[in-house]
Amino acid sequence: MTRPLKTPNIFLFLDYDGTLVSIKKRPELALLHASKKKILKDLNEKYFLAIVTGRALKDIKAMVGTQNAAYIGNHGLEIFFQGKHWVHPQARKISITLKNCLKILKTRIQSLPGVRIEDKTLTASIHYRAMAANTKFILKALILKEITAAKGLLKSTDGKKVFEIRPNIEWDKGRGIQHLLQWIPRSANKLKIYVGDDMTDEDAFKIFNQNDMTIRVGSGKKTRAFYRFKTVGHVWKFLSILSGFDLQQPKDTAARMNRNLKRDAG
Repeated sequence: MTRPLKTPNIFLFLDYDGTLVSIKKRPELALLHASKKKILKDLNEKYFLAIVTGRALKDIKAMVGTQNAAYIGNHGLEIFFQGKHWVHPQARKISITLKNCLKILKTRIQSLPGVRIEDKTLTASIHYRAMAANTKFILKALILKEITAAKGLLKSTDGKKVFEIRPNIEWDKGRGIQHLLQWIPRSANKLKIYVGDDMTDEDAFKIFNQNDMTIRVGSGKKTRAFYRFKTVGHVWKFLSILSGFDLQQPKDTAARMNRNLKRDAG
């Protein structure tokens, strides 16, 4: 059962890996502690909460477990909110090409120990965190060969110890968020907060403006975000503070959040 749709003062968008959980050698190890799930549940009771991730929709819903939150999976290509499940139509068509690409890649990478293919139906992640560093370029060459064979239907992007294979369409986390917001009445003038750690989150940062709050997690690298947190621990400190606020006015929210960001951000 879904709750009645409301339009709260804060719209909170959170990446998962590297933001809510530290990066792990294997994706299935990146689990949320029960106490942190409780914080997310509390946030969702007060504000609009959306988890925005490269993970498959069914996986992230199971890992977070907040039933009434919005979920944006596969870098914006699939969305679930209030019982509605949307999948980008072009990505659905290209998924057949992706499946064939991965089938060939699996045979090609057998000689590269430490590589793991995560098939997410609409996209794929090729993890190499456990692979010898000097073989990264061999892996990338193999991936690019299959991308070329797909004749323009697929593209590859780099992440943190991962190569992403996606449909070659103009779509990303930012566009996924914009699509979701079209479903929600009176969302345009609300305070929006986005927290993310990776290059894929830069696609989301760019859709927000100076009246919103964008936060990049981790040190180094140029970012479109207005603020930065050094660690996942800083993210949870911020979320704990936010979950304890009882705020009525978005402008008051922005001022108080700014003070906490300046105090805690590195």
